[in-house]
Amino acid sequence: MELFSEELEQRTKSAADLELEIRLALDNDLFRLAYQPKYNLSDDSLQSFEVLIRWFQPKWGPVSPSRFIPFAEANGLIVQIGRLVLEEACRQWREWTDFGLKVPTMAINISPLQLASLEFEDVLLNTLKTFSMPASAIELGITEGAALSHTKEQMKLILALHNEGFSLAIDDFGTGYSSLSQLSSLPASTLKIDRAFVSKITDSNSEPVIEAIIALGHSLGMKIVAEGVETELQRDFLKNKGCDITQGFWYSRPLSAKKMRSALLPD
Repeated sequence: MELFSEELEQRTKSAADLELEIRLALDNDLFRLAYQPKYNLSDDSLQSFEVLIRWFQPKWGPVSPSRFIPFAEANGLIVQIGRLVLEEACRQWREWTDFGLKVPTMAINISPLQLASLEFEDVLLNTLKTFSMPASAIELGITEGAALSHTKEQMKLILALHNEGFSLAIDDFGTGYSSLSQLSSLPASTLKIDRAFVSKITDSNSEPVIEAIIALGHSLGMKIVAEGVETELQRDFLKNKGCDITQGFWYSRPLSAKKMRSALLPD
């Protein structure tokens, strides 16, 4: 039996408030998307961009994704959020394309709960159909943990999506316990180094985990993306070690749709 306490009451109230506000934000279109460019390290050219979600709550101000995304995962609301992100990203792709812009691949992160949903494939394909968008325009990102804990049904879905033309990225790599056999069974084309490892690059000395990830990914024919690059030193280190693509504040903060459109304009 759990005894009453003010701390317990506050936690419960806080969770209840957060759930209510997330539901209200979904109902009232309060979530917005941001777009973080990703660049080729070889020549600093724009390679693609990652779709991110932002939430400005009228009473609280900006709410960090690190606060509401894990909560939404735990409460099942992430499926609705994921659908919103997908639909808005595809709508934006259509708008930019109709404007005459050449839009690079957009990376959209997929929750394990979405991957487990029986409706996910239909939702994904129907959304593409609505906006006349090819599957090749999207890279689906799943975390290393989700990639390694997949069921037979989820693996069947992953292969089906790959066959439809979607590319697959394994996100936050290095935080789990992958094996070569597990990685090689997935039709992934991209491996993303978790920002926790990139943040440890503070001088030109060797970072063996990063070097190992780059070597492993390349041995499996994957492109390597480093996220969270914030300094020139980190950029140069990754470039020298053979990393392919990078994103982070050193290059660009996440952009609004308007600013991303400007970034897509030809020189």
